[in-house]
Amino acid sequence: MQLINFYFSNVSVRAALGLLVASIRESIRISRKLNHRHKRKFEHEAQTVIGISHAVAVPANRSGLFALLTALNVGKGDEVIVTGFTCSAVAEPILQRGASPVYVDIQSDNFCMNSNLLLSVYSPRTRIIILQHTFGFAAPIEAVMNFAREKGLFVIEDCALAFGSKHKGRWMGTFGDAAVWSFELSKTLSVGWGGLVGINHNASLAEQVRNVAEGAGFQGRGLAAQRLLQGGLSGLLYHHQAPHLFRRYGLAALFKFRIFKSSAETPASDLRLPSDLQWIWLLRQLRRLDVILANSKYAQHAYEAVLYARGCQSPSMRLQGTDIYLIRFPILVRDALRFVSFFAANNIEAGRWFSCPVSSGRESPAKYGYISTSCPEAERICAHVVNLPLHGRLTITQVALVASTLDGYLQAFPEEIDFLRGNEAFNPLLGNPL
Repeated sequence: MQLINFYFSNVSVRAALGLLVASIRESIRISRKLNHRHKRKFEHEAQTVIGISHAVAVPANRSGLFALLTALNVGKGDEVIVTGFTCSAVAEPILQRGASPVYVDIQSDNFCMNSNLLLSVYSPRTRIIILQHTFGFAAPIEAVMNFAREKGLFVIEDCALAFGSKHKGRWMGTFGDAAVWSFELSKTLSVGWGGLVGINHNASLAEQVRNVAEGAGFQGRGLAAQRLLQGGLSGLLYHHQAPHLFRRYGLAALFKFRIFKSSAETPASDLRLPSDLQWIWLLRQLRRLDVILANSKYAQHAYEAVLYARGCQSPSMRLQGTDIYLIRFPILVRDALRFVSFFAANNIEAGRWFSCPVSSGRESPAKYGYISTSCPEAERICAHVVNLPLHGRLTITQVALVASTLDGYLQAFPEEIDFLRGNEAFNPLLGNPL
């Protein structure tokens, strides 16, 4: 496990210890008074910060999507248009509702849906468009909303990778009919679990979503305590100051003995709410969002400076504007595996969001209804995309290390510079640093 990684990126040591204390409280409490006090407080503040009409906190992003689709009565025979460069967490709730995901290819300049292709995948059975803001970039909101209004479709903005990003001064997630955000493992705000559903201008639908989500009740004492324990221990073990061997073998043992579980193991239809104590720590992260985003932007500019110094540039970074806050820094390289190995040798994790059009880490995209070659641009980008960490726990020294390693990679493999220059049209970050 690398010293610099993507996970539990904004969980402070204090928050990690707080989650451990909460886990103990949850497990030994004689009388479990179950309520939504802290959840409601988080919802209210998130609603105000984001600027949405209604907010419902849920146990995970995928379960938020499931609750939305359930409230909308989406089911067998219905089709949902999805970006063909995404995570299985988006497709899973669609399939669990009995509907069919229909994948549309992406634009090469920002990794988001190509709105020009919507008509080619539309059918009389289409009911929903899930518009994903990939890495934090703005998808073609106006074009998609115009198409949806013309066809009478419901639009859900998938903001799991775009918490804090804005378009024309408004938060992404405030343009469609509804939106979802994720607070899972590697997200901008995270304690390992949780999500948020936003509803715009439809109080009746918001109440239906809340009834679906809260009607499932709470997780049992053991599971709720385990989730808090995992969040707390992970916050400590993934910290860059944790002893390397302790982190590596400790995490491996915790997963092997099933003390830790991945969020993918919980089906989207499981809407049981976590301990109400979880939302305390997510709320504290929300209240320091400006600091988290500023740290992300600092790292982003450091990596851009390296690329710019090597003569790799594109106007698209300037077009995206300063209100775009990326969750990871994507680059397209000739040899993705070589890039990942080079950084691993320098104790830095380089990610592969997304290495296939419907990424799950375990299953073939075909399991989620993806037909090979149906999204050729996405498949091409999947073969070449890598990403670097931007999160708020990176120190100035660590950012400098990542930047110098990037420069060292380009120096060691000059053919990558030629590749970057030749593909600037679909490298959205290679612009003159701001």
